[in-house]
Amino acid sequence: MFNQKNNTYANFGVRALAVIMDIFMITLPINVVVGLIFGFDALKNGNETAGTVQFSLLIIVTLAFWHFDKGRTPGKRAFSIRVVDAKTLGEAPLWKLVIRYFSYFLSMISIIGFFLPFFRKDRRALHDLIAGTSVIFKNEINMKKAFINSTKSFIGIMPMMIAIIALVAIFQTYVTPKVISGFLVLHISTASKPF
Repeated sequence: MFNQKNNTYANFGVRALAVIMDIFMITLPINVVVGLIFGFDALKNGNETAGTVQFSLLIIVTLAFWHFDKGRTPGKRAFSIRVVDAKTLGEAPLWKLVIRYFSYFLSMISIIGFFLPFFRKDRRALHDLIAGTSVIFKNEINMKKAFINSTKSFIGIMPMMIAIIALVAIFQTYVTPKVISGFLVLHISTASKPF
């Protein structure tokens, strides 16, 4: 449990940067794995099975990070913020984290749900209000130091992000994954190789 007077609610900017980092650290790798298994065309063309696997993996991985890493995803960890129970400021129970995850969609649909932190002292968004959660800076942390460290982390992973995007582009262009009798088979295209 955290001491409330030593905690600062995370502002919108830091939360948004953490989400952007999570897109590269969680969502993009899941998309690559699903693309390799089902084919990247399956993702582009709305294959139901590929989409279901992709969405399920995203839910499971995000909830696992929140639940087993004290309310943090890689992005939240880099920015020294965490999801906590709004009343106790302690670790949020799994059922609140599940509600929070699915409440994101209400925040997206309403749009204003994501901007509520600008109008609230506790900086809670719509999905936080619905789930009874809050996002705070790690206990007794200097916000300026956290921002500087997180910016360094974000810049530090940029080469990795660019490399992942390049690998995805190469696989989409030259490698066709197919599942044959339960085995993943990669067919390398010989047409128009750049080398």
